[in-house]
This record gives sequence, structure tokens and C-alpha cells, in this order.
Amino acid sequence: MFSTPFGIYIYMQLALQSHLSLDSKKSRQVLGKVLHRVQASWNFTNVEMALLLRVKPNTYGHWMKKHEIPFQKPPYSSEIEILIALLSIFRSLGSMFTSFSDQILWLKTPHPHFAGKSPLEFAKNSCENIFYLKQYLDFVRGRGA
Repeated sequence: MFSTPFGIYIYMQLALQSHLSLDSKKSRQVLGKVLHRVQASWNFTNVEMALLLRVKPNTYGHWMKKHEIPFQKPPYSSEIEILIALLSIFRSLGSMFTSFSDQILWLKTPHPHFAGKSPLEFAKNSCENIFYLKQYLDFVRGRGA
């Protein structure tokens, strides 16, 4: 079902925008599956994912154990806003690179636009940096660079 990053992104969008109640168990499970797929694709640990999402590692571990992400109707919590940005980053990298290994390499390679840090390290520093990274990738994809 999740053969491409775009497919994952579309599945997440359907969960957030479908006729299903946003606070339904099914929607929470869909989001949990999508997030698990992102984690598996990038070969990240629970701790790395928790750092990116700004939640405690045990909270993230609980989400993965239950296979669902708790969220309500908009306005979303900051954790869900960050999660949506992370999924957008995943989608953008999927359109830029054909393999997950290339995505991981880009995430872990120092880059001048991120103060000489890797995009991953840059994103871990603050919520604002995650949103900046999302905007940067949107810009780069829009230019075709």
C-alpha cells in the first residue's frame, strides 16, 4: 500500500481530510501506519523520531506500540503540525530521490543552507527548523533544482 513516499503522503492526507471522523480510531491508526512507514523507510529509531516530533521517547514508543497517533479535529496540536511537516518532508524527498538510501544520505550530509549541519541535525534543533526544512524542500522542488 505504501510503495512510494507520495503514496504514503496521499494516505495520510486521506486520513486527515476524509469523511472519517478525525478523532476516530481508524484515522488515528492510519496516521500511526504512515508514521511507522516513514520511520522504517528512513531506518530511524524511536528516539530519533521522538526528537523530530518533539515528544518524549516513551510517548512515541507508546504510539508505535498501539499503532495509532492521538489527534483531534483542527486546530491540531503542535505535535501533529510537526508530524504533518515531517510527512511533507518525506514526500518531498521521495520526489527528489528514487531510493530511500539516497534520502537518508541527503538527510545526514552537511549542507550550507543549514548552517553547515546536516538537514537532520538542523531539524532536531527546533520546531522552526523543521518548518524551515519543509519550506526549503518545497522551494527546491518548485525550482526543479
